[in-house]
Amino acid sequence: MTTANQLTPAQHAILAYAHQHTEGKITWFPENIKGGARKKVIDGLFNRALITYDGTDWTASATGGAVRWTGPSYAANVNGNALRFSTLYNFSFDSNAAPAAGSATLGLFKPGTEPSIAIATQVPSGPAGDPSDLNGDGSVNAADLALLLGNWGGIGVGDVNDDGGVDAADLAIMLGSWG
Repeated sequence: MTTANQLTPAQHAILAYAHQHTEGKITWFPENIKGGARKKVIDGLFNRALITYDGTDWTASATGGAVRWTGPSYAANVNGNALRFSTLYNFSFDSNAAPAAGSATLGLFKPGTEPSIAIATQVPSGPAGDPSDLNGDGSVNAADLALLLGNWGGIGVGDVNDDGGVDAADLAIMLGSWG
């Protein structure tokens, strides 16, 4: 018989395996624990504060005129850092285009009937301008060069090719767009 202070044999086995084999990550279940039973075991451990959700930061990328934030998949980590009921996340980016009505696509963490949903929101209007136009004045000139050189070796402003750093490759792209 199990009391409120005792673990079930399945919970004990899962936690012991996680401790001994996977640096505390729950990746293994006894053969007889499948489907909805796995969720019940995990929920029971979570409700007792014996496990927590993974707080790993999401990665951000900007390609093809879209900004994407990505966390671990459900298949990779059922306790991954996903948007959950009663949680608050802030996502932001800088754009040289004015805001306009549009939509954002939210991919769902847990597999289900729909892989994603679209949400009405404000998005940058029209195609993005020249990435070398760092100050957004419509021209690539000395003001943009000053911004790039002022952040030389850093990250962010001046990273024209979006490779994670401000360097000679960014300067070459800017000079090619000069005028």
